[in-house]
Amino acid sequence: MRFAYPNVQENRQTEESVFRACVRYLSLSPDQVPDPSYRLADPKTPDLHVIHDAVQALIPERVEQPVQGQVYEVADTEGAWQGASLDLAYFLALIRCHRPCELDAVTDVGDVWCTGKMSSRGDPCPLEGVTPREFKAKLEGFLAQAHDRDRLFLVPAANVLPMHRDACHAHQVQVLTLKDFGATLATARTTGHWPGPAVVQVDSRELPQLVDILFHRPSTPWHGRRWWASILSVMLLAGALIGWRLFSPPVPITQTLSGMIWDDDHRLLAGVTVVLADFNLTTTTDQQGQFTFAVKAPQQRSVRLMAQKQGYTPHDTYATLGNPSFTFIMRKAP
Repeated sequence: MRFAYPNVQENRQTEESVFRACVRYLSLSPDQVPDPSYRLADPKTPDLHVIHDAVQALIPERVEQPVQGQVYEVADTEGAWQGASLDLAYFLALIRCHRPCELDAVTDVGDVWCTGKMSSRGDPCPLEGVTPREFKAKLEGFLAQAHDRDRLFLVPAANVLPMHRDACHAHQVQVLTLKDFGATLATARTTGHWPGPAVVQVDSRELPQLVDILFHRPSTPWHGRRWWASILSVMLLAGALIGWRLFSPPVPITQTLSGMIWDDDHRLLAGVTVVLADFNLTTTTDQQGQFTFAVKAPQQRSVRLMAQKQGYTPHDTYATLGNPSFTFIMRKAP
């Protein structure tokens, strides 16, 4: 079972969004090797830091054992698949690197489709809807195959309107609340079979509940260790690291700093001049809004990064060398 996000493209003639393909995320343990068709996941979303912060907040054992596995991806059809609607799928795939999924004990599910943007505006991290045209196309894509392949679609509750319920009913697909989904999953784990296609509505504040339903929580905090022992181990490790940083001279190494720049409408921004002032280095984002620097400096040094483009407010921030996915948004000038 994989978490998948459906992609849509706009038909320029009709100005309607059309479902094209899914990108499917496979979560593997460190000792597992994926099929050659997979590559290391490279989620092109402006919310990558929001996703990682949410995983850190909801999966406390990640602090003690940060390396539990890796996420890989494969697309049904080659294409420049990207956008914030992938957030929910990648978020759940990351969590699956740390906790077993309850759906692994159930057959006839297929892959789990997901859509929804994760926002930093609130605690816990809220789930935001996608545009109405996007959602309509994604739902049509799911319903067209719901009885043949993948039978679960996790969606923001804010996107589901009466006409979408009618479309699901016409295709004999259930529309479930998150509470109903939890009860259905509990029954399916007993029988070993998923009963039928379903669209599951996730309210904006229900991500913690979704995680609790989908994933098996450790029986005791932090994998059975006493809480004080876990905290003590982290404190000792932190003390050792601080001591090492204080008394060991930093050794310069060659590191890359790469990322993507988006505009207010979540479109990749080409032609942005990006400057690393500390090293007098300048580059320009390509057509995919990407930039890359290679710098020789102490490991994970914090550096000043500036970006500017005509028609946009200049962006001045700090980044950490070695970060392969430093993303940010540039706002249009008033």
